Amino acid sequence: MFQSAVPFRRSAAMQLLRLVQQLRGQRVRFELKAGGAVEGTVALVDATFAVHLSQATYTPRGAGAAVSHPRAVLRGAAVCSVSLPGAFDADAHLCALRAAHGRPKNR
Repeated sequence: MFQSAVPFRRSAAMQLLRLVQQLRGQRVRFELKAGGAVEGTVALVDATFAVHLSQATYTPRGAGAAVSHPRAVLRGAAVCSVSLPGAFDADAHLCALRAAHGRPKNR
């Protein structure tokens, strides 16, 4: 069995995934790589970072009119940035993630 000499570290992408999973029920804005933006209530975030939103509003690039949808799914690869709600304390949640997922024991 191959053992890595590099110590185990949770990647930044995995931390972001866990952080966005904790946003369930919060209203969040996602900027898309295509230039538009989607805002909605986070219903579910799966392991591939596909975000399921309810009461979503899509605003296209430019000054186009916003389009409302009862449900929307965003692929993780299409998301450029995430705007967290003001009441969400990201630092506290990241510290809790680090404490909950400590380093594994060496075998």
